[in-house]
This record gives sequence, C-alpha cells and structure tokens, in this order.
Amino acid sequence: PKVNVVNYDECIEIDAAIPGMTKDDVDVEITDGVLTIQGTSNQNRHVDDAQYLKREIKRSSFRRSFTLGDNLKADDITARFDNGILTLSIPKLVPDDAKPVTRKIEIA
Repeated sequence: PKVNVVNYDECIEIDAAIPGMTKDDVDVEITDGVLTIQGTSNQNRHVDDAQYLKREIKRSSFRRSFTLGDNLKADDITARFDNGILTLSIPKLVPDDAKPVTRKIEIA
C-alpha cells in the first residue's frame, strides 16, 4: 500500500491506502515500541454452480513497521478504516506547539 505519515502539532497520523481489502484483512499491533500494520487478502471465491473458463486469483499481502518515538502515547492510538484507507492517529505526550516550561533554581 501507499503510506503517508503526517506530523501534526498534537499527533502523528498514518494513512495507508489498502485497496481491495477490508478491515478484517488488516492487523495493527505494537511490540516493543514498533507499530506494525500488516494485511493479507485471498480473493479465492469459489462458485459451485459454474464452470470456469478462466480463473485468475488475486492474492496480496503487505507489512509496514514504524518505530514509535518517546513522545508518542502508544496506549491511545485510534484507528479507522474507510473506503480502503486505514488511518491511525497517535497522540503526542507533549504537543509541538507547547511552550517550554522554565523553572528558576535558587542557589544556596
């Protein structure tokens, strides 16, 4: 699939175009800080009451992995699948537009 990774102030968004697959064909997992998107499609539909003159079977699979940085909330990832596009949204712990916190240290 074609994958876009977009860096917003509040989150990272990953869009994966997965034509011909359904959300049941796709798995999203996180293991040791690595986000993996994988899918397999086997369009091997058999028709009992027909005689095939020609039959082409489309099988496809993919796997993409992304290392998650320390500034991302891996526990709060959301996913949606709409019209062949998988969209993952990964919130940031500290938004990019957050102002740095300054604290004065008194010297004794």
